[in-house]
Amino acid sequence: MNSLRLMLAWVLLGSVVPDTVRAAKSHSLDDLFPSNRVIEVTVKIDKRDWDQLRYQTRDRGKIWERQFGPMPSPFSYFNADVTIDGVSYPNVGLRKKGFIGSLSHTRPSLKVKLNHTISGANLGGLSSLTFNNNRQDTGLVSQYMTYALFNRAGSPAPRCAFARVTVNGENLGVYSHVETVREPLLKREFGSAEGTLYEGTAVDFEPGWEKSLELKTGKDAPGRTKIVAITEALQSQGRFLVSPKAQARAMVPRDGRIQQVWMSPEFDDSDWASGINGMGYEASRGYEPYIDKSFDFKDLMHHQRSSAYLRISFDVPSLRGLKDEGVLTLRMRYDDGFVAYLNGELIMSVNAPRSVQWNSMATDSHEASGGLSAFQIQDHWDKLKEGKNVLAVQGFNNSRESSDMLITAALQLESRGKIDALASHIDLDAFYKFWAIEGLLGFWDGYSGNRNNYFVYLNPKSEKMHFMPWGADSLFTNDSMIHRTDGLPKSVKNRGAVAAHLWRFRSERDRYGRTIAQMLDEHWDEAVLIAEMDRLGAMLEPYVNREQRRFRGKLGAMQRFVRNRRAEVMREVRSDYKVIR
Repeated sequence: MNSLRLMLAWVLLGSVVPDTVRAAKSHSLDDLFPSNRVIEVTVKIDKRDWDQLRYQTRDRGKIWERQFGPMPSPFSYFNADVTIDGVSYPNVGLRKKGFIGSLSHTRPSLKVKLNHTISGANLGGLSSLTFNNNRQDTGLVSQYMTYALFNRAGSPAPRCAFARVTVNGENLGVYSHVETVREPLLKREFGSAEGTLYEGTAVDFEPGWEKSLELKTGKDAPGRTKIVAITEALQSQGRFLVSPKAQARAMVPRDGRIQQVWMSPEFDDSDWASGINGMGYEASRGYEPYIDKSFDFKDLMHHQRSSAYLRISFDVPSLRGLKDEGVLTLRMRYDDGFVAYLNGELIMSVNAPRSVQWNSMATDSHEASGGLSAFQIQDHWDKLKEGKNVLAVQGFNNSRESSDMLITAALQLESRGKIDALASHIDLDAFYKFWAIEGLLGFWDGYSGNRNNYFVYLNPKSEKMHFMPWGADSLFTNDSMIHRTDGLPKSVKNRGAVAAHLWRFRSERDRYGRTIAQMLDEHWDEAVLIAEMDRLGAMLEPYVNREQRRFRGKLGAMQRFVRNRRAEVMREVRSDYKVIR
């Protein structure tokens, strides 16, 4: 009884519990997520095993094979003894974790498998612990603050705490201990862990990619059926004015003689190659099904040129009633960028230079998928005319040495029925909250920002999918490490397929605006958030290692983001997001 009282007194005082008290204590899962202290994690592992573990890495060349199924893990489990706050967990499994940005051989992120050698070993039903190295979370508190905000707003997310990790006596500094998304979290947030859970890593709901989401728990068959249904809902609904299989003309320019006129509806393209919509080349594997034989430009482009032209003529018998059919949408399958013209006037530009020339290159990379990315062009109805029309697209590669290039263009009247179809498979109320928080926090590497770092759970109670965040180490910023952000919105991310499709409808943009404004009103208190960052910074400073000593500079930048965020977001909400393509 006295030891229990002593331990309670230490906890109430916010101090570290002495080893003499802690040694007799076993953990509950809740004990591993304190908010007022840093837990101590010490690892003992054979030096040869440690060296093998920390130098394991991913073959980046195989990352793109994830379309055909989850990538096999390159990381092996090794036997280790782990002690957490004085409580020993002998002979557990230890492995490296990470995708690309978080990989490190000096301070690897770590997974601890409690049931590696002892069947059924767990903490409160959780058999795997996750310790992230904060390599991208250079301010150290992004994950903690992010998951706390999601949970406070009622959008399911893991818990997070901090740990000082020591391996074989070497202090590796402050790690983020993030609750592994498994049964305990699912039961707590959804009332049932009997559904199906998938992890999404640089994948999305795209045709041909249905096997790419990685099953984590539950029965695969109902979950995979739901993934296919969502994918079909995103691709269906609406009438094509220009089909992905339309007759087209294409060519690879050799100079700039026609660069000012080739997109005009009056331009004579009769001497261009004729074929079915879909031009480019493939020097490896992947794009062959989408490239017409007449438009296979490998010999003309590979190592030689970076740009090609595509023209598609189509008839519109009457403009009457077209606006009532749906949203005017440009649909593109592209690698790496393009500019599109309707009857000679620019309607969309993606990854294109400011001044387009006949030999321009894409300003960023973009990998095409089996589906067609969609761009709402509702403001360009006036470019359509009765009779003959021309959709013209200049496609760009980001390098003459690139192994592939692809452009397919279509024009669609997209029906609002798609939203109803999505609502039958996804809890849209929950999705809007999830999406708005990602936008509010500037989560460029999440689902809506980069089709990455997320979980989806098929809730058996609602029979609908729910999204959850993961890998939240790149937030509280308007910048992206992999995509250009010039001229893009600050408060919404719409690269993820579900977000992109919803964003094309005015009613859904209004709904997003209302949701993010509600998040600001109810959960965004600048003074509280900044004070919390100060508290965490002071708590963590004694535990950082040499690599992390400058974390306060990034922490200050995060605080400036918080201080300015409300004005940035509300400026775009009030402008009705007119700047957003």
